[in-house]
Amino acid sequence: MTTKGETSDHGNWTILMSVNNGYFDFFQNWMHFYKKLDLKRSLRVIAEDDEVFLKLQQLNTSSFFNVERSWRNPPRSVVVYGSKGFSELASGRPSYILKYLQKGENLLYADADSVWLRDPFPFFTGDFDMWMQVDKTPSNMCTGLIAVKSNNKTMQLMKTWETSLQKHLEIDQTAFNKIYKTSTVHLKQLDTKRFPSGQLYFERFNKSLQEEVVIVHNNFIIGHEPKLKRFVKHKLWFT
Repeated sequence: MTTKGETSDHGNWTILMSVNNGYFDFFQNWMHFYKKLDLKRSLRVIAEDDEVFLKLQQLNTSSFFNVERSWRNPPRSVVVYGSKGFSELASGRPSYILKYLQKGENLLYADADSVWLRDPFPFFTGDFDMWMQVDKTPSNMCTGLIAVKSNNKTMQLMKTWETSLQKHLEIDQTAFNKIYKTSTVHLKQLDTKRFPSGQLYFERFNKSLQEEVVIVHNNFIIGHEPKLKRFVKHKLWFT
């Protein structure tokens, strides 16, 4: 969907996701809605553990995406936001993104606890290095949706983010927002009406506003089952 002021030239983008066994069903749900869009984008999926690697291979019967096993061994079960396990799992994000930026690929990194209702790529336009979803306030970016161009500035930012998490394990988003403030990266905040937080979409948006959303991110709620039940309640679950 292209709106006024946007261009149809969306660049050479690759979608990148990482999945562990605890949230494999959320990836299946994401795939269900993604396939409906028929975007024909390159999709790379990083398996965080051996169990989910096997499941992804079995799911990928038509070679719809490229799957690879992570070199890391973070938790393979369900983890909750704020826990040490969550931080260990999410700490691989900058390393994964950096790997492909170094190969010259422009990336859209997305969390699996999301549903894509429209094509997001028309919104990544203008003279920017990155586009990100706003979290609670405009000064707090959400690392669950990151569109990033491959250039020296973004690669340096990813290296700094990676190093920060290696030195001090914490929530990856907390680390990112600290180091971003001192970077030279030109970042565009995505429109919260099109790319809202889970708090906005599920708690504040009426039906009319929900119909204009591009990506629904099921954040601002903790735990696998609460996330699943919320998606089911709002008819955003594939079964």
